[in-house]
Amino acid sequence: MIDYSERVLRHEIAKIPDGDYHSVGYIDGYLDSPDPKRKDLKLEVTLKVKGDDMVVDLTGTSEQVSDRPINMPLEGTVDMAVYLTIRTILLDSEKFGYIPQNAGLIRPIKIIAPEGTLVNPTYPTPTISRFCPGNALADTITL
Repeated sequence: MIDYSERVLRHEIAKIPDGDYHSVGYIDGYLDSPDPKRKDLKLEVTLKVKGDDMVVDLTGTSEQVSDRPINMPLEGTVDMAVYLTIRTILLDSEKFGYIPQNAGLIRPIKIIAPEGTLVNPTYPTPTISRFCPGNALADTITL
């Protein structure tokens, strides 16, 4: 089942022309902050497709906000936003029916998330307010 899920996803990734696909999204930061870097927080995504492999590069995303809970943990938020968004777009259940959710769906996708950013903060940076930024990241992937 794992190999089947991987095979189906790779087949759909391979239909995308090789290249880099770039988008930028923003989340409202702390508008009352005197620091302009904290007002509009950037989510930058470059999808790199080569054959049946995909790299989701989040380089360029704003630095972590060390004293406010708006950062997203890489594991459990960022990775899920990436994997589930790509699965939803490429493996529509109307067309494909049931595709088992398993490790096969993450094998073709590599995530690059620089440490110290909103998408991969370093401990002890707070992360409790991660739901809304995770949705914004998913939206940025689909642009």
